[in-house]
Amino acid sequence: MKKCPFNPAQGMLFMVLMVIMAGCSEMDPDSGPAPSVLSVYPADGAVAVPSDTSIHITFDMPMDTASCEARFFAFGGNMVNTSHMMMHAQAEIPGHFNWNDDFTEMMFHPDSILMDSTMYTYHLESGMESREYGDPMMMSGMIILGRELDDGISCTFTTVATANDNSGGTSVATPSIKEAPYYFSFTTGAAVSGVPDVILKMVDQSYMVALNAAANISAAVRDSGDFASATYGTSDMPQFDSDTSLVIGDGWMDISTYTPIDHSISNNGTFYFVRTADYSIVKLLVDSGTPTQFNLKVAVSSDGSSFPAATDLTFAYSADAQSPVSLTSGTIVADPGDWHIGLITAPVAGAPFPMQSVVINYENSTQVGVVSGQAFDAIDAAPADIVWLSDTGTIRPLAYTGSNEVITYSGAPDHTVYIVDPDLVYIINTSGGMYKLQIVNYDQPAGIVEFTYAAL
Repeated sequence: MKKCPFNPAQGMLFMVLMVIMAGCSEMDPDSGPAPSVLSVYPADGAVAVPSDTSIHITFDMPMDTASCEARFFAFGGNMVNTSHMMMHAQAEIPGHFNWNDDFTEMMFHPDSILMDSTMYTYHLESGMESREYGDPMMMSGMIILGRELDDGISCTFTTVATANDNSGGTSVATPSIKEAPYYFSFTTGAAVSGVPDVILKMVDQSYMVALNAAANISAAVRDSGDFASATYGTSDMPQFDSDTSLVIGDGWMDISTYTPIDHSISNNGTFYFVRTADYSIVKLLVDSGTPTQFNLKVAVSSDGSSFPAATDLTFAYSADAQSPVSLTSGTIVADPGDWHIGLITAPVAGAPFPMQSVVINYENSTQVGVVSGQAFDAIDAAPADIVWLSDTGTIRPLAYTGSNEVITYSGAPDHTVYIVDPDLVYIINTSGGMYKLQIVNYDQPAGIVEFTYAAL
C-alpha cells in the first residue's frame, strides 16, 4: 500500500473541501449519515492477544470495501506521530482482507502469525465511504475506539507472552470450537467422534434417559404445552442440578399409565429441549418406555427457532445393556469415543448463554489436577501432593465457573474470551497413562484453542 506524507497545502484544501461537503450534505436530501465504527478487535491496549489473531473492524452500515482497505495499515512496533507525519518503526504487515455478507465487518488476516510478546498497531484513516450514501467517514465516530490522530485513529495491542518451553510436547490446534466440539483422546493423540447425547438405561426399575453430562450435554424442561408447535426460547434455560445427567431421567413418566402386561409406561406431558454434542437443539418427547425399548419423538433444529415435524424413533435396550444414542442422527452410537478432554462451546452453570469450556470425561474415570509455579518442561511426574479434582460440578466445566476455570469472559467493555493463566499445567490421569497438559492460546474470532501435551 502507498502511504503519502502530509502536505500542508493539501491539508488546507482538505479542510475547505470538508466544509463545502458538509454544507452540501445539509442541502442534499439524498445525503445520509456518515458511517461510524461500532467495534474493533483486538481492542486498543489489549494484551495477551493470540499471535495468530485477525483484526476485525465492525461498522454501523455497509461499507465500500475498496475505500476501507486502502485506508487500513497494520505494522509492528510503536507508531510515532511527529509534525503530523506518520512514521512506522517497523514494516507494514502483509495480509489479506475479507468481509461478512452485508459488508459491515472488515477482517484483516496477516499472511503469517505474529511474534509473541510484541506490540502491534493498526491504523484506520478517515475518509472511508459507505455503500449507501458515499459519505466519507469522519473521525468523531472512531475516537472512542483508540487514540485520535490528525488523520484517523490508532489501536495498539500486545501479543501473548511466549509460553513455557514445551518443545518436548505435542502441540495441537483445534478447529473452531464455536462451530463444533473437539473431544480429544490422549491415548490415541487424536480427536474422537461418536459422542452420544443420551444413554438409555434402567435404574431401580425406572426407565431412565440420562444426559451425557460429562460431555456437557444439557436440557431445558417444559412441564406442559403443545409439543408439536413449541419452539426453543430464552426462558428455556438448561438445568444444572446436582446430577445433571438426570435432568430428564424418569421425569417423563406418568406412573398411572403403567400396564402390567408389557410393563409399559407413557409420557406425562413433559418434553425437553436438549443441546446436543454437535450444538443442535433437539426437541425431545419420551413417548413411552418398557424394560426393553424406548419410543421417542425427536425434532432437530440448528438454533431452536423452528422445528420440522417430529420423527418417531424406537431404541432397544435392557437392564444389562445400555444404549448410547445420538439424538441428532437418530441412531445408536455403536462405538462411543473414549475421550479424555473436551473443548466445547456450550451452556455452563452460571452462564445465560453458551461459553467456551474445557470438560473432563469423569465417566471413564479421567482425573485432573492443577500445577502452578512449575514450567511445563520441568515436570516429569505428577507432584506427590497433587490434589485430584473430584467434584463433578467443578471438573465438568473447567471453564467459566469456579476457581479452576481455564477460559473466561472479560465482560464489558472488551467482551473478550481468553485463557485465564496460560502458564498453568494440568496433570491428566487416564486409565491408559498420565499426561501433562498446557492450554496456551484461545483465538476468540476464529474459535481455535491451542494446547500442548506430553506423556509422563
